Amino acid sequence: MDSRNKPKDPGASVSRMFVFGTGDIYGSAISVYSFFYAKFVTDVICLEPIYAGVVWLLTNIWDAAIDPVMGYLSDITRSRFGRRRVFFIAGMLPVFVSFFLLWNPVRLASTGVKFAYVLTTSLLFKSVYTMVMVPYNAMRTEFTLDYALRNRLALMGMIFSSAATALAYILPPALADFGGDSLSGYTYMALILGLLFALPWPLVLLSTRGMDNFPPAKRSFIDFVRTTLGPFGFKSFRRFAVMYLSAIAALDLISMLFVYYADYYLLGSGGGFSFEKLIVPIGGALIVQAAAVPVYNGISKRSGKHAAYIVSGVLWILGCAVIFLLPPLSSPASVMWLLPLGMLMGAGISGIMIMTGSILSDMAEVGELKFGERREGMFSGLMLFLRKGGDALINFLALASLGLAGYAAPVGNIKQPQPESVLLVIRIFLAAVPALLILAGIIAAAKYPLGARLHAMLNFYLKKRREGIELDSKIGDLLFSAVIGGKNGIVYNKSVERDLLRMIKEAGGTEEEIFARPSDNKKRSRA
Repeated sequence: MDSRNKPKDPGASVSRMFVFGTGDIYGSAISVYSFFYAKFVTDVICLEPIYAGVVWLLTNIWDAAIDPVMGYLSDITRSRFGRRRVFFIAGMLPVFVSFFLLWNPVRLASTGVKFAYVLTTSLLFKSVYTMVMVPYNAMRTEFTLDYALRNRLALMGMIFSSAATALAYILPPALADFGGDSLSGYTYMALILGLLFALPWPLVLLSTRGMDNFPPAKRSFIDFVRTTLGPFGFKSFRRFAVMYLSAIAALDLISMLFVYYADYYLLGSGGGFSFEKLIVPIGGALIVQAAAVPVYNGISKRSGKHAAYIVSGVLWILGCAVIFLLPPLSSPASVMWLLPLGMLMGAGISGIMIMTGSILSDMAEVGELKFGERREGMFSGLMLFLRKGGDALINFLALASLGLAGYAAPVGNIKQPQPESVLLVIRIFLAAVPALLILAGIIAAAKYPLGARLHAMLNFYLKKRREGIELDSKIGDLLFSAVIGGKNGIVYNKSVERDLLRMIKEAGGTEEEIFARPSDNKKRSRA
């Protein structure tokens, strides 16, 4: 078939990508939660760190448990809006309400009431987030099947996510100060950001009109339970899972503990913490994070997504080393020395976040090769399950360690000096532990098999299978062995690629048909 006659991919529309990417604005709600909520609970609500750690643990265990279930539901749901889009409708109002309640407690007296309120609102927030974001992340894989366009879609989402994250880091402390006292200020913050997170979903719904047309998966709940852990038998998934979990756990630790690090260690000796002092370094980090996007996109096109991940990871580890070794700042003015550090961390985080999101989309084809049907929701839910299970454990350990080290909460609005043991715990969990996690991700990335050419051949094979055209079984066997592994698993290399390409050509395929991209077709149509 001439590639010029291939049907147009609706996911190639830049305007659709742009509008769909606004959904990532809500993704930054987790950034606000991770960055500020633990300190809000310990220093504003004044719940002891050990109880805050228990809230974090219970909330994330619940969150992890419902993620695969939500993935299953979004795979099997039948509605006139499609199997994913109906959840965007259901979540529009709860997105606002759940975020607002999280930051708007009444003035609570007893520890038990504080604990109950924080736990209940955290469970509500995480449940709504899962209900919306699992179908949204699954929808990415259906937005387009093209390897390169998925990169572009991930980059578009990264732009919105970075912009929203910048606001998420800057607005909360500014709005919290606006109210005149801590609780009133956080109410203003919750109102404004809650609306910001809820408004994109009508637009996302419109951008995906006509796209949510893959048939619902036909499987029972028992089959769902039996197959949920099936992807761990996939070579490519196991390595991706390590890449993803390492990066997310490291980012979650940095997000949660950085305000403690700045408040009590970095700026404590320089006249006290004022978040405005960190706007320039954080702004530098976010600008570099966005500016690095085309660089990592170029590395991905030339050498594969795993290579971009490795380069990004090395920069991230260097940034962690600087964070751990940096002495307390001697004066408020010296905070400007943090700008190079922020830029280094921005460059390090950028590539890993883009590539993990893009690689997750590729898992849909791996699953289709194994199961014979697309189970994007299962993969999306499973990854969130792993993320939140890991987040529950590692953040509980960090908060519990703060409490055991002798963390001193503010008395009224007066910050208390922290013992050296607390400052050391903060630096270990902020820098040393994330560096080790990223190193594990780099090792896994070095062995990740699914590059652009292998993915293109996999897509070609699956496309023919969907059309009812049976290719030589040896092609499927070789793809299965390279991507999924098993007893006869092979190491994918140039020799295997040549064998695959030769067999596909013998079956009637052409390189132009296999490796053609929608952007190439668009250029030809203009010629």
